[in-house]
Amino acid sequence: MTTQTEPTSSHEALLSGCEKLAHVPNDDIHQIASLLSQMSVQYYQDVRQQAQRSFFSALGAAVVGLIVFIYAAIIGMKPDSNTEVYVSALAGGLIEVISAVNFYLYFRTARQFAAFHTCLERTNRFLMANAMCEHLGERKDEMRAELIRAVATAPLLTLRLLENGEYVEK
Repeated sequence: MTTQTEPTSSHEALLSGCEKLAHVPNDDIHQIASLLSQMSVQYYQDVRQQAQRSFFSALGAAVVGLIVFIYAAIIGMKPDSNTEVYVSALAGGLIEVISAVNFYLYFRTARQFAAFHTCLERTNRFLMANAMCEHLGERKDEMRAELIRAVATAPLLTLRLLENGEYVEK
């Protein structure tokens, strides 16, 4: 058996997972499930990192904007510095707008994160049901066929379905 080095980036890790998945025999459901779970965890980690970066970026911009606004207020208390007040207030306002954009991006990432959790939970339920089929004895094949039908006919999990319960057939 050859030893492979660990992938250095999340992109390389996902490519490695896809490559491993391509070489798994079709009847090895547990190995396929394991590789898919590993790829899901990698995706989870990527989205989590992105959400954290967006949040801290927005938080940093908000703090800087607040400091500039406080500075503008302090300068505004001096009777002879009108121009500086307007410039400081404008700069603070611009920073707050940038902060708002960052918080919006964070919101979108968090929403994507929630959708991922729902999809992962659904996959885990199907995998657990498949594992339970192993212990059913003579009804194993019948139950596995029912599970396959459920997986094949399950509606696509869209954000619309996840948030509003609306299923749209295409």
